[in-house]
Amino acid sequence: MSRKDLHVPTSLSSLPKDMSVRDRLSYLRSGLENRLSNIASMFRIAKNRSFPWNPKTRAYSLEIFRTSSTKSGAYLEPLRHIALDSYQQINTAIAVNDVRTLRNLTDGAYRQRALARAKSLHTALSKKAASRTRYVWRLHSLASPVTCVSVRGQQGHFGRTAPLFGTRWVIQACMKLDTWQSLATISPSSSSEPAPKRVLEYLVLEKRMWYDEPWVVRDQLWEGLPIQPQRVD
Repeated sequence: MSRKDLHVPTSLSSLPKDMSVRDRLSYLRSGLENRLSNIASMFRIAKNRSFPWNPKTRAYSLEIFRTSSTKSGAYLEPLRHIALDSYQQINTAIAVNDVRTLRNLTDGAYRQRALARAKSLHTALSKKAASRTRYVWRLHSLASPVTCVSVRGQQGHFGRTAPLFGTRWVIQACMKLDTWQSLATISPSSSSEPAPKRVLEYLVLEKRMWYDEPWVVRDQLWEGLPIQPQRVD
């Protein structure tokens, strides 16, 4: 996949007060470019029947303007559920050091960080303590609905023959996950659950449509910091 910017929108109110007018205009321009790129990508994905949950989507529909919609029936509604489900599975896997699940649901830089977090969490304990201690990650609630803030899609399969499964397209989407969550440490001497903390994360999900495999979390973004998604081999 050619390198295309995914973008986390930043409101002007959250920018530093001493930021120059020029820099503020640059943020506004980036936000506008992201909206236009979202529309263009939604159009192309729909036109090429590459939404895996609904191959009959119409390109000439108002839905292509609703990348961030949280309403029922929106083109990206299934992806919002996929993102939340994957997020819960990944965080649970980190807590219990489930390497197989982490390798199945992550890729690229994010996989490296997830595996490192799981290893760090469990190697911090002595062998004796590790045998009697377990971590329990819990999602308490959503602080705001899961939302797609940026989406890109284009052809990624260039074989002479059409793929046996799906389409030739690859899709990357930046999903906003704003949650209340906790990580409890359960041991013979302590079993209390900590107060939930609010955590806001922007995760990049990717799906190569010609593989019968799940969406994977490939990277993480932060406000004001676009990335260049890694090239699909």
